[in-house]
Amino acid sequence: PDYYIDETEVSNRAYMAFCAARGKALPEGFKSDFPDHPVTNITYLEAQEFAEWAGKRLPTAEEWEKAARGTDKRDYPWGQDHDPTRAIVADNHELKPKGPLEVGSHPQGASPYGVFHMAGNVWEFIKEPKPPGQEALAHYRNLLDPPPTMREPWYTIRGGAFNMPLPREVNVEFASIPARLADPAIGFRCVKDPD
Repeated sequence: PDYYIDETEVSNRAYMAFCAARGKALPEGFKSDFPDHPVTNITYLEAQEFAEWAGKRLPTAEEWEKAARGTDKRDYPWGQDHDPTRAIVADNHELKPKGPLEVGSHPQGASPYGVFHMAGNVWEFIKEPKPPGQEALAHYRNLLDPPPTMREPWYTIRGGAFNMPLPREVNVEFASIPARLADPAIGFRCVKDPD
């Protein structure tokens, strides 16, 4: 079905407005000196809370993938070519990104719907519960205290990020993460149903 999707990831500026309106503290590691960069270091639940405040919601896997791949099911938002220079990823040797760039930057990587950064910049939260595999459990065991379990909520992230090479078929690449994880390479965008 039809839906609206944000052209960009949610920015620090937008998240600051949300925190001010809700009387909420900014997340640890928040970069207020980069207002036009994507907000990161927030959890899935914090992203969901922002989306509800904005009158939106987080995208489903199908919605996110449609916005990234178009109707022709391309491997990358821009087409079929594996071209890291079109994304903010570690193997983009022209940019050499040390962190995410401004939302709405790098238009040569936009999807057929004009959506920015569906590949790279920051991973994006998806409204898709996904139990972890043993590899994911082992990976996050040393990163979170207490260590995550299979019984707690896990969600999907999509799109890759600045700190990793451009994956093959990035539009279908995903990872499962604990809902309580906040990470400098994970952000989000929102969707809205038509009125």
